[in-house]
Amino acid sequence: MSEYQLNKAVYELSRRTDRRSAIEDKAGLFADYDLDAKERAALMEPNFSMLRALGLLPNLLFRYYLLHGLSVSEFRQRLLDDAAEAEL
Repeated sequence: MSEYQLNKAVYELSRRTDRRSAIEDKAGLFADYDLDAKERAALMEPNFSMLRALGLLPNLLFRYYLLHGLSVSEFRQRLLDDAAEAEL
């Protein structure tokens, strides 16, 4: 597991001019990063609570959330829902 690689992947995605369309091909997008299976799965789902637990910085987590076209007002609840789902 590499927090650096996870953060680098999301940071570089957030800096791309084509980030909205790039997010549609997550497998190809994250293929060049040294991510373990758990990190890759959390990015692919996406599971925002798991990404936070794996060390994704809060500002990058929020950017990644927004790239999925999700509502700002529902961000906190989505984190809680993802965490509760993981406990099942």
